[in-house]
Amino acid sequence: MDAVPTASSRRNGFLGDVRGWFRDEGLVRPRERRWLGGVCKGVADRYGIDPLLVRVAAVLSMFLPGPQVVAYAALWVMMPQEAPESSAPTPGP
Repeated sequence: MDAVPTASSRRNGFLGDVRGWFRDEGLVRPRERRWLGGVCKGVADRYGIDPLLVRVAAVLSMFLPGPQVVAYAALWVMMPQEAPESSAPTPGP
């Protein structure tokens, strides 16, 4: 039986699938209290550690050989931004 792609899967494509997976795993870039792109804060929030430790580790890793800048940029693109909080007032009694 062949799977027929839905309209939403065709619209989102690969990047939408990846962002959906990140969102399901709780890896999202916050809208507040973030520095550059929010990647380190998002990772820290997901794993319950201090964001400063993740930021220091990221900066220190830049002195090691490897694709750290590329990895950070890729996470910046792939991690979805946190959903905005609804600013609509709640109905009163």
